[in-house]
Order: sequence, then C-alpha cells, then structure tokens
Amino acid sequence: MMAYHIGGYRSPFKAIRQLRLNSSSGKGAVAGHDNPELIEIRLELDSFFTSRLQIRIRQMPAVMTIGDTARMISENFATCFTGFTIRRAYEH
Repeated sequence: MMAYHIGGYRSPFKAIRQLRLNSSSGKGAVAGHDNPELIEIRLELDSFFTSRLQIRIRQMPAVMTIGDTARMISENFATCFTGFTIRRAYEH
C-alpha cells in the first residue's frame, strides 16, 4: 500500500502544478453542457517513480505532510501526463 497526500499550496512547498498537454488532433479542449466531449488524458505512470525524485514504495510508502518531499512528488506526477485525445461524448 502507498499513500501520498501532497496538498501543499504555499511556497516553498507549493505542490500545485499547471500543465499544458498536446492534443493528438491538434485542437484545444472545451467541454461543457452545450459541448459534450470525452477527453482522454494519457498517463505514463513509470515516470512517476523515476523522474526528479526516485520513488521506492518500500522505502517511502506514505507521505502525509507538506514539505520538500511532497513538492518533489508533485513534480514527478506532473511528468506522467503525456497528452490527450478529444472525441465527441457519443463516439465511444
């Protein structure tokens, strides 16, 4: 079991990340009530464990406090998102 609570929101341990993903179709994503779209976000979880902070679950099964480790975990997680695909909601 692993549990990572990485909710720091103030410097220097801010864990909030803003990402810009590339669409496979080259168009942007705008979904809403009048424009139902299915947005599939690609995630490569391997990079979560091997990015800036080398994460070994056996050595670090839980992080539950704000701090430098939580901030680095959020940086690792941000590297996992590789892009997205947009489809009309009724096409799946």
